[in-house]
Amino acid sequence: MVMSNVKLSPAVGIMIDESTDLATQKHLILYLSYLKAGELKISFTKLLNLSSGTAVSITAHIIAYLKSFGVDLSKIFGMGSDGASVMIGKHEGVSQLLKDTSPHLVEVHCVAHRLALACVDTATEIPDIKFLESIVSTVYSYYKRSPTNLAELRSWQLIIDDPLLNPLNIHKVCWLSMGNA
Repeated sequence: MVMSNVKLSPAVGIMIDESTDLATQKHLILYLSYLKAGELKISFTKLLNLSSGTAVSITAHIIAYLKSFGVDLSKIFGMGSDGASVMIGKHEGVSQLLKDTSPHLVEVHCVAHRLALACVDTATEIPDIKFLESIVSTVYSYYKRSPTNLAELRSWQLIIDDPLLNPLNIHKVCWLSMGNA
């Protein structure tokens, strides 16, 4: 149903983000924005399996998917992404490659990704956050590097009826991951 509405829309936008799962398989999440009866709709469309994370591969997968539903690629006017060079590189990024079939395409760096990057940059300037990160990293290492310590944590979690959670490390740009660490 979504793809038939996309096909009928006079303008289409794409929002994409690449990820790699634990099995190291690359994926591309694809959202499409389109007009239906004059109203803007945004729909999750597909989680594409990628053969590689190159701009050529990502572009080929997007084009093949959209063409399989008969979407006119010249109607793609916008693209939102994480701002990585593979996505918006001036010479060989996905947006540049899509411009071959979508000449009016305008690329936008996703505001959520920009916020995450700004928070990482800000955190490096605040001593209290650096100190907190060092404590969280030390606690993570204490449990992750020792099965004995992790077993003791598990026993205390059971005693105090706490959920059995795995200690998580901080990743600088993984969507402000310190909140779950």
